[in-house]
Amino acid sequence: MEFNEKNLEILTVNYNTPDYIINQYKSIRKFLGNKFIINVVDNSDHKIKKRGKKIIDLNKDLYNISVEDNNFKIFKIGKNLHHGPGMDYGINNIKSDYILILDSDVKFKKPNFLKDCSKKYIEGFNCIGLSITVDKTGHNTNGKGIKYIHPSIMILNRKEYHKIEANFIRHGAPCIEYMNKVKKEKLINFNNIKEYFDYSYRGTIKYYGLSLKG
Repeated sequence: MEFNEKNLEILTVNYNTPDYIINQYKSIRKFLGNKFIINVVDNSDHKIKKRGKKIIDLNKDLYNISVEDNNFKIFKIGKNLHHGPGMDYGINNIKSDYILILDSDVKFKKPNFLKDCSKKYIEGFNCIGLSITVDKTGHNTNGKGIKYIHPSIMILNRKEYHKIEANFIRHGAPCIEYMNKVKKEKLINFNNIKEYFDYSYRGTIKYYGLSLKG
């Protein structure tokens, strides 16, 4: 089985960081081409913001892309759902069999990611990504605790997602309750995932801190 534009769409969540999304968009088009549908759940407040000494319209350029590229879709929410519920909203509104979920600050830096992910495919898998273990608060436990596919870069089986009686529900570690209910063998580790991407694991934290709750 091969992950491709016919069975997979891309999902990311934006909260007033469209510059990240635009850079991500450029990297996707560079390394994956123009056929993949990119979905953005926009939690932004759509106000003019000041970063440093520069005042900018945060979302204007992002929405311009959606006008120019029919495969770039934005779900304008009008309020901040937070990260977990934002992902859940996207999952529930995307119809592809598989979804590549990316944090807003993730950028591709080389090709063949999906080709190599396809080699990890097993029938009925739930998630493919970097596997770690965490406690119930989301802190890394270095081998003991809940098996957790980090949602910064993750391929999700949409049909399997809907079989689990839990959703992605919070901002900090949005998948804990969900993955705690998934059979461990359905959480597929891709331990060299980092070599395909540039990312900081910081997302909105750089501008908005850790005070976002949800």
